[in-house]
Amino acid sequence: MYFYKFRTLNKNSLSGLANRELWFDKLINQNDPFEGGCIIDSSLSTSLQLYAQSQIGLNHITHNTDLFKLTSVHHPEKLSPTELLVEFGKRCASDLIQRIREESLICSFSYFDEGDIDDPLFNTHMWGHYSDGLRGFCLVFDEESLSEDIFNNSGKLAKGFHVEYQNRPKSINISELLKVDNSVLKLSNELEGANLVARISTTKSEDWAREKEVRFISFSKNHLLNFKQTSLLKIVIGEK
Repeated sequence: MYFYKFRTLNKNSLSGLANRELWFDKLINQNDPFEGGCIIDSSLSTSLQLYAQSQIGLNHITHNTDLFKLTSVHHPEKLSPTELLVEFGKRCASDLIQRIREESLICSFSYFDEGDIDDPLFNTHMWGHYSDGLRGFCLVFDEESLSEDIFNNSGKLAKGFHVEYQNRPKSINISELLKVDNSVLKLSNELEGANLVARISTTKSEDWAREKEVRFISFSKNHLLNFKQTSLLKIVIGEK
């Protein structure tokens, strides 16, 4: 498999090529309107409903001070225990989504595998949108070698995902996020790490499907990551 990186001809792109560096930008700076968005499903599992009824009544208010504060509900006594837990779950989910959007860094490529019909390298949309109308160039990478470079040079804090194209953001269910362990409410590990990042960061609208995008998501603090010279197979120059 090959990864393509279409570039406009400018000082930054030439510097990156000379230094064998790839730029990772913030997720919030990407080009799809619902980039990094996620629908919060507020339905509760049976165990969470039972927890709400037994542990989040007014009789337990002194034991749930943090929970009441985090919901930002001004008059929690007006909500039922279940409604209050839902508000808490929605707030947790929103905070996680916002943190992912602010902290994750993205570097995107198009991909082509032997046997594929559509090759982005011959797609005029890609050259027009990302390479200044055939005035730029395209870097062609070996998929396995580049993936290894990014993983290692990010301190093992980056991973590649194929983008899914659909016209509705994916969802996070509160019941996936919260769990009850020995009558104690905890954040679940189910949506930690790659699962959560992929859920939020690898969905784009169908308008972009022709790009065949694979994106590397990094939680390294470094915006620039190096690649080996042998990872770059060739450079394709635009016709103009």
